[in-house]
Amino acid sequence: NAPRNTAEPLTNLQAQNTSLRKKLDQFLSEARRNEQKLRRFERLELQLIGLSSLYDLVKSLIYPDKKDFRWDSVSLVLIDPEHELRRMLEDEGARLEEHPSLIIVSSLAELDSDYPHSLFPSVGRYRPGRHKALFPHSRPGSVTLLPLVRHGKLIGSFNIGSLDDERYVRGRRTDFFERLAAIVAICIEN
Repeated sequence: NAPRNTAEPLTNLQAQNTSLRKKLDQFLSEARRNEQKLRRFERLELQLIGLSSLYDLVKSLIYPDKKDFRWDSVSLVLIDPEHELRRMLEDEGARLEEHPSLIIVSSLAELDSDYPHSLFPSVGRYRPGRHKALFPHSRPGSVTLLPLVRHGKLIGSFNIGSLDDERYVRGRRTDFFERLAAIVAICIEN
């Protein structure tokens, strides 16, 4: 009987162990990033819930804290068929012309846009014909469109753009954004 060569299986086990450690480190790093992202979103949500006026809510959304969120462009579309929101904002001292990222429409038909009539977030590359009305003063590379829905009805949209073409792409999870959109919709309704 010839002696068995144990060096080869041992080397293979070491390589597998190294590969598994590398994958585990990647998962842990991603989990830490997601935890940090969750904390930032939670801070924003708590801030929004604590606001006492529609105007403060609008400003907090369209002028996010740059140290927490690296959003290159933001817009907020409010569907206001009775002009109730517009009146409320003006009564609170808002000069709407000073906030071009706030878009108030009577219906989606007013937007010169192919806005998706979905109740779910839409992510992907910026398409001028589809998104220009939602980002009137910028041209992002990729976008996330967050429908604001109450009782199954679309009441607006919170839109986020990035100059990076690959930041918001199909296939990426939108859990944090979906939760934020639900909070924003509730705050607007209240």
